[in-house]
Amino acid sequence: MKDVLKNLKPPLFSGDQKQDKMRWDEFAYKARAYFDTIGCSDAQRMITMPHLLTGDASLYWRMYIENRNHSFTSAMNELGTKFADRLMAEKARDKLRKLQYRGSVAQLTTMIDRHCLHIPDITDAEKSDRLIQCLPKDIRVAMAMQTANMTTAPPYQDLCTMAENIDHAIKSADQQSRPQASSSNSGNQMELNAINPSKFVPRNGRNKPASSKPAQAPSQAPKLSKLSPEEREELRRNNACFKCRQPGHDSKNCPTRKQGSSQQSAGSKNGKRR
Repeated sequence: MKDVLKNLKPPLFSGDQKQDKMRWDEFAYKARAYFDTIGCSDAQRMITMPHLLTGDASLYWRMYIENRNHSFTSAMNELGTKFADRLMAEKARDKLRKLQYRGSVAQLTTMIDRHCLHIPDITDAEKSDRLIQCLPKDIRVAMAMQTANMTTAPPYQDLCTMAENIDHAIKSADQQSRPQASSSNSGNQMELNAINPSKFVPRNGRNKPASSKPAQAPSQAPKLSKLSPEEREELRRNNACFKCRQPGHDSKNCPTRKQGSSQQSAGSKNGKRR
């Protein structure tokens, strides 16, 4: 047991949130467990306690507790009241510094008020400054314009009301402008399609725009249906061609036959060149 007591290290507490490895409630529990383990009386605990404190906690013990005939329990309660509230206030201030606007001024002011409950000494000016720093730029500019002619800074609650009204007005304007923006965009798109029809993509591939290139004449005459005996006799009486159905020549001298043969010969020459 003596070896255990020799290796037993007492907890330490400074009252500084950045330096302490444990919260006040955890320190108080371990300090009582330490004194119970080594079997200290109440007077011995009061004598040993300054060795467990550093920094602001040690200073507070010497100034306000050591010379006032406190019992160990009352001394721990007073020390805890001082530094537990102080640490909670420091944490609340850190949360205020990290607070950001999340899309609603009402939600922002609720979070600010909730954190300020743990900071008893916070001023109205500090709360107002924290609110303005968290707001987006458009709301800050609108608030600056409304308060420009005021001789004194408005209180925090008035700033909250002003910020909520501006936030509501901006959101309402955005909602009203969205349908107009979409209709104007569709109108502009229709105008562009009318000016430049080549950009228009028809549904199901129908109504495709005409090509900018000039239309070319068909390379060959369209194929006609086979003549019946009655049609042949009619063409023969009118001295018309059996191939193109035009009068003035027969099928042997049909110009469409010559055109087809000339194009076929030109294609064969091009194939040889390739």
